[in-house]
Amino acid sequence: MSLRWKIFYLYLIVMVISLAVTGFYLHSYIEKSYLDNVKMNNLMQANMVSNLVSRFVGTPSSYLIEPTISDYAKQINARILFTNTDGKVVVDSAPSRNFEGKNLLSYPDIKEALQGKSFTSIHNINGVGWAMYAAVPVTSKNKIVGCLLYTSPSPRDRQKSRM
Repeated sequence: MSLRWKIFYLYLIVMVISLAVTGFYLHSYIEKSYLDNVKMNNLMQANMVSNLVSRFVGTPSSYLIEPTISDYAKQINARILFTNTDGKVVVDSAPSRNFEGKNLLSYPDIKEALQGKSFTSIHNINGVGWAMYAAVPVTSKNKIVGCLLYTSPSPRDRQKSRM
């Protein structure tokens, strides 16, 4: 094999490796950017519902909390839990309502929200798949009166279902 072909193959190998590394970096960057975007969108949705719910807490219209959460959850294809300040679920938008009455104070997302901080995370739920959580405090008259946990399918599952 001539020197010319050896140099050609060397350049070819260097180019392929460079393109592979660049492609991997771009893929990682785009995926992270997309997940950050979805997290921000989920936080915005959760804050919107939190603002709606906060208007009804402690008022004669408090009976409107459950239908407001359930209707909104159906429209956006998400599950929404509303807890009191003790972490006890007051409203579960799922048809089964199997979380109502349960105490979720051990969830880090809910702990953070009840301390006044918005929080997002991604969890792998057994038998269900990946889910993205967004927890936000519900405030009324500048006082935290509960927490709203917004749960939606993770983009990881959405990508798998398209394949």
